[in-house]
Amino acid sequence: MEGIRGLLHSAKLIGPANSLRAVRFARRRDGVDRRLAPVPRTPRRTPGRLREARVTATGTVIDFEDARLEVRFPRAGQVSLGWDGALDEPSYAVLAEAATDLLDLPSPEPPSVKLLETDDGWRVIGPGITLEVTAAGAVTFLDDDGRVRRSDESPAWDGAGWTLRTRLTEDNTVHGLGGRAQWDLRGRRYSCWNTDPGGAWLPEDDPLYVTTPVYAVLDDHGAAHCLVDNPCPGTVDLTRDELVASFESGPLRIHVSVGSLPETLDAYTALTGRPTPPPRWALGYHQARWGYNSAHAVREVAQGFRDRGLPLSAMHVDIDHMERFRNFSFGEQGWADPAGLVDNLAADDVRLVVIVDAGLARDDSYPIYREAVAGNHLCRLPDRTGDDGPVLEGVVWPGRTVFPDFAHPAARRWWGEQLAFYTDLGVAGFWHDMNEPSCFAAWGDPTFPLAVRHRTDAGVVDHRKLHNVYGQQMCRASYDGLRRLQPDRRPFLFSRSGWAGSQRYGGHWSGDVETAWSALSGSLDQCLGFGISGVGYYGPDIGGFTGEPSPELFTRWFQLASFLPFFRTHCAWHLPRREPWEWGEEVLSHLRGALERRYRLLPFWYTLALENARTGAPYVRPIAWCDPSRRTESNAFLLGDDVLVAPVLEERARSITVRLPAGTWSHGETGERFSGRIDLAVGPSDTPWFVRAGAIIPTEDDGDLVLLVAPPDDETPPGGHLLTDAGDGWDEPHHERYRVAEADGALVVTREVIHQGDFPFGGVTAMTVGGGQVHVS
Repeated sequence: MEGIRGLLHSAKLIGPANSLRAVRFARRRDGVDRRLAPVPRTPRRTPGRLREARVTATGTVIDFEDARLEVRFPRAGQVSLGWDGALDEPSYAVLAEAATDLLDLPSPEPPSVKLLETDDGWRVIGPGITLEVTAAGAVTFLDDDGRVRRSDESPAWDGAGWTLRTRLTEDNTVHGLGGRAQWDLRGRRYSCWNTDPGGAWLPEDDPLYVTTPVYAVLDDHGAAHCLVDNPCPGTVDLTRDELVASFESGPLRIHVSVGSLPETLDAYTALTGRPTPPPRWALGYHQARWGYNSAHAVREVAQGFRDRGLPLSAMHVDIDHMERFRNFSFGEQGWADPAGLVDNLAADDVRLVVIVDAGLARDDSYPIYREAVAGNHLCRLPDRTGDDGPVLEGVVWPGRTVFPDFAHPAARRWWGEQLAFYTDLGVAGFWHDMNEPSCFAAWGDPTFPLAVRHRTDAGVVDHRKLHNVYGQQMCRASYDGLRRLQPDRRPFLFSRSGWAGSQRYGGHWSGDVETAWSALSGSLDQCLGFGISGVGYYGPDIGGFTGEPSPELFTRWFQLASFLPFFRTHCAWHLPRREPWEWGEEVLSHLRGALERRYRLLPFWYTLALENARTGAPYVRPIAWCDPSRRTESNAFLLGDDVLVAPVLEERARSITVRLPAGTWSHGETGERFSGRIDLAVGPSDTPWFVRAGAIIPTEDDGDLVLLVAPPDDETPPGGHLLTDAGDGWDEPHHERYRVAEADGALVVTREVIHQGDFPFGGVTAMTVGGGQVHVS
């Protein structure tokens, strides 16, 4: 019955004509893939007997009878391992300059790398991390204190595929793997294959849109963070007392960092790319809907916010804005003057964000399609000899659909040039969808045939090697294009799909999350997991995408999202409207409070964004960030280091229990001071949040900077800081640091400017959490 309901739901969404095409596509896909050569399998092979080890200009090489292990140290506390030349194969995750740094050590025998023979193999001592490699090829990773941080058995190959087993202790928790909707991942098996689940997803569903093999293993002493740098199909099995990574093909290489969780994320994003911070406006509230089918509808909603005195930063338009679902177009009916719409919104400081799908309509009357064909920018199927054959034709919203080959540099550049259609009109942001890549298929995997050919810098490969990075490379194409078109502005884009390193180009959102209380808490878990995977900018579709939330569920989801980086309401076309006033005056009063608080805290949010770009530290941090012993907890979270949020995640909750980290914390609304475990009553307007004693949080009121001070205690060092700029661009941010102390019975904040840059505020004042007076010097 569930399958039948799913088919009926899909048919309702995509229409009868595309439903028929989806049947034809599934048949064609299956027929093409029956001709695809299977991944070769051979008898199981292990490294064999250890032969020799030597220090090289790039680190260390250890030769075995049937394999070679190469070890490099990108930075202190981080190591890259590759078997059989894997470190020299192209990577979609590791930055080119980071890879170059790995090869650019100053001498044949770097003094920071030592190689010592042991009774059972070799010890490789690098900066901040040591490896013990046994005669059979097992590898143990130790930190500078000699603690075992990770322990791998010797790998095994069966032709092109391989398996790597990592031992776990009872105390270990595992987190990340991209967009999973669970915080602690142990007990399940996860697929590494980006997938459109079709319709809507719940936390127990897997795989989802972003399945990056990036994870952190935590214990009381910190983290061992690992990227399995292989985009091919694979699984991560956590059903036993080990982590088993198995991949059908592709390189066996991993990048491991050890230390505290902040240190390992710093190392990971240094290797794979620092996140691009969004412009300041993108940290405000976004209103979206599949169903704003005219410029008039968009203006009407924006006017509704203005009439009610509600803050709004962006309006999003879905596929409704396109002419017959064609990218890089506005419809002839209802969208005659898109530049005028942009100007109307801009008058109230509201931006327009448009959706861009991965596919293009196959239509000779469509100029973009003709250009793509003429430039040979499209994905192709193989012919009978295995060379380039016909252009791949799938089924998406336009009906007959073709797809750019984002693996190819020329295709990426061409795609980026097309965005001028939107930027010339003043469109401010881009929303990537259907880029897993997704195709409508009546059965089987809703994506390309595996035999599709992609032209990479390293040669032609089939879709098995490119599927997981297709969305990431689409983001790369758009990001690079926007950098060329608008060099003085930071691109704003977010994507449904991606892969390791996608943070270089933008953020992610939940995709089509189900309307359910479990999905509310799953949204928070997904945000925390994305942070572990390097992606800081994330948010869910508030209320779920395909269902009708109760007023209570919508309110609690809205309140949670007001404390997440990407703050957006969105839903499907057939559902009732979800503008904040549609729920009645009582609900609107609850939502108004969350909106107004978000805008008061924008200087704090912007500081987190620029900090994220500097160190990789996510905006939203698990409690384990400051207390590894609490690594299983995800019902509360940190914003930065000094704000704790305890959202209401259960239906009809009238009280919640909050376990505060060490020290004293001031309630963000009342200033009341708490410590330890507390029980709080929660009304419908309440989302408890707390500020660490001595912390100074930058906020805003009517154009002035207001420093929010939590009175210090004897246990925590007082202080805070601000990063800010003009709101966009690439100039070094203005940076100032704050200290608070008592003088003559009063609190005094001292400002210290670290770097003078654009300072977009008028005056500077300060007050305590709760509204008490504080002096500024």
